[in-house]
This record gives sequence, C-alpha cells and structure tokens, in this order.
Amino acid sequence: QRIPEHVRRAFAVATSGRPGPVHIDIPVDIVRAQDADIAPYQTSPVENQAPPDALLDQVRQALAVTERPLICAGRGVMIHSAGAELRALAESIAAPVLCTEYAQGAIGQDHPLFAGSISEWTPNPFAEKLLADSDFVLAVGLRSDTLLTAILVEHGPANTVLVALDETHTLRPVAGFAATEASDSRLFLARLLDHASEFQSSPPSSRQERVAHHRRAWKAGLMLRLSELEDAEPLHFGRVALELAKRLEEDAIVTSGVGHHNIWAREVLGIRNRESFVQEASWGTMGGELGAGIAASLVYPDRRVVVVTGDGSFLMAASDFVTAVEEGANILVVVLNDSRYGIITSMQKEYFDRSYGDEIGAVDFARFAESFGGVGIRVESPAALPGSVARALELSARTPVILDAVCDHRYRW
Repeated sequence: QRIPEHVRRAFAVATSGRPGPVHIDIPVDIVRAQDADIAPYQTSPVENQAPPDALLDQVRQALAVTERPLICAGRGVMIHSAGAELRALAESIAAPVLCTEYAQGAIGQDHPLFAGSISEWTPNPFAEKLLADSDFVLAVGLRSDTLLTAILVEHGPANTVLVALDETHTLRPVAGFAATEASDSRLFLARLLDHASEFQSSPPSSRQERVAHHRRAWKAGLMLRLSELEDAEPLHFGRVALELAKRLEEDAIVTSGVGHHNIWAREVLGIRNRESFVQEASWGTMGGELGAGIAASLVYPDRRVVVVTGDGSFLMAASDFVTAVEEGANILVVVLNDSRYGIITSMQKEYFDRSYGDEIGAVDFARFAESFGGVGIRVESPAALPGSVARALELSARTPVILDAVCDHRYRW
C-alpha cells in the first residue's frame, strides 16, 4: 500500500535541492503481494529552496557599495537553469565570472565577463589574482565546504557569500565566509535581480580589459603549444580537438567523459551554454558520455552530436554503441586512444615517478564500430587528421561513427 507514497517521495527527492539518483528497495514478498489495496499514484510537486530574506538583504547591501565584485558560478547554476539570471547580474554590476570546471557553460566562454575556471586539479593564477583583488565575492551553486570553497577562502576576501547547492540538512558553514546558505540558484538570482537598480556598477573598463587580456594571452599560449605539436606522431589529442573545433556547427552538442580528453575538449572546443557541452560532474563517473550522446541525438535529431571520450572511459559503457546503431542515434564518437587510463598515469608519475596498473590493451575502435554495424575510422598520422575528421563528420549524419585517434600518454597533461 505504501509503494505509491515511496515512489512519489523518491521522485521529489531526486529532483529537488541538489538533484541526484534515489534508490528504492522493494522486497520480493512485497512485489508478489496479491491483495493489496493500492491508491492511484499522484505526483508530488518539486519544492525549490527559496532564498532566506536575510541572505538576500546581506547580498543587496554588499552589491550597493562594492567596487570590485566577482561572481563564482558552480554547477547549481546549470542544474537550476540559471544561466540567463547569472549573465544579467554579472552585466548589471560589471563583475567578472569564474566558473568551476563542471559549471562550464553557465556563462558562455565568449562572453566578455567570462574570466576562466577554478579547479582543485589545475591552478589558475589569473583566477587567484582576481579573487585577491576583489572586495566582494558572490559564489552561487557550489556545494558547501569542499576543495573549491577552500580555494575561495585561501585567495578571496572575507566578504564572500556562498549560495550553496545543498539541502538544509547537508549544509556545512564555511569558516572564512561572511555567510553560507542553501538556495535554488535561479530563485536566488531572480529575486536578487528585482533589486538591480540599487546595485553599484563598478567601472567596467579596467577589469574587463584585464579579463580580455588574460583570455587573449591564454588562447595565444594554447595555440602556440598546439602548433608545436602539429606534426607530432603519435597524435596529441589537443590537435584532434582543434581539428574538430574548426568544423563543428554552432548548435552542435558535445558530450564528454572523464580524462585527458575532457580537459582538452573543454579548452579547445568552446562552450557557449549549458546544452552545448555536457560533461560528468564531480563524481567523475566514466562512461556516461556515450549514453548522454545517444540521448541528445534522439532528443535533437537535427543537431550534430559528438561524444568526446578516451579509451578507458569509453570501455566502461562501450556496449551501448549498439544501442546507437539500433536506435538510429547518429553520433560521432571521438576516442583518445592511448592504451592507458591517462589521468591515472599522469597522477601516479607526478606523485611516485612511475605508474602501475594503468595500461589498457591495444584496442582498434574502428573495427569495434564496424562489428556493431556502425562506421569506424582510425587515424594515426597528423597528415591524415583533417581528412579523417571531415569524413567522420560527414558520415555521422547518416550512421553512428567512431573516430579512433591513436594518441600517446606521454604528453604532459
């Protein structure tokens, strides 16, 4: 009799607060019950966490006087579809925006106020300088008390407010912040924008120019590095991503897994919004990118869908490639094939000067694709790369394709 109640509760929990999977365990004797009087199923409304009035007042007062504000966007901005509100607030106060790695797309990378990312893995000196130079930081959509909030505490001002992606019972105050409260990111930003006329708009020229200068320098350095590897063999995956970026349409959807391929795709392909680049979150669940790409192709059959993956990540769920073939999900799967769990190799060598248990057998993913009824293209040389990418994109309009890019794990990550 209580099954509808528990299912209703599970859906409400899964889609509220910090969304995530819920497991319902129904014992077999309950499943087999014959004579239960079960009420009709009814859905529960999703309850979004409204921001406390005291929090809104505190942020309003800070934004009324701040001269060097900074916004840090976390994944909650993506989950709660708050990108438009984030962009409107940033523009109204001329505040640079830093995104966490997994909030890339909360604001477009081509927006003048996008200042790059912060990460517990790859330090960003420019982000640290912006934090140190700011007199108020508004962090929206980050979880409380994590390595990322520790970075904000270390480099940012004490006048930092965190609007956290937490339920009330998981919220942990962050020592060093002026306030930490849980709220739906979109509800908070929307209510804050109702008072935009009160905010101090800092002079945009100097800070925006710093952001623009940093982005130009970063892009120039990245392109210089990739140009040095233009003729490198085996391939460097950054070169594969660059060749792909030249040919992708603006409305293309990219899904990405966990590994070196994700780092290079994120930096080279360009992320315009939350839908243009779908990636795994901080749990680092390898293999989800293939299922995400299949789903995207079925929902948006008229848009290009590219799955960017590595051999280790792809092999976690490679059997789903037959689903793409059976369902007509015409995706292009681009595989960084370096016969390694590359991130594990890099980290082991960094910490211990050697690696262990990180090897993957030599897999021919092009033949794998053919055996499943798709198309496989294997590319091993820089000279063959442009033609192989162009052909893979052309064929993926009609059938699922795997582009097997033979790379090397010895390049610095």
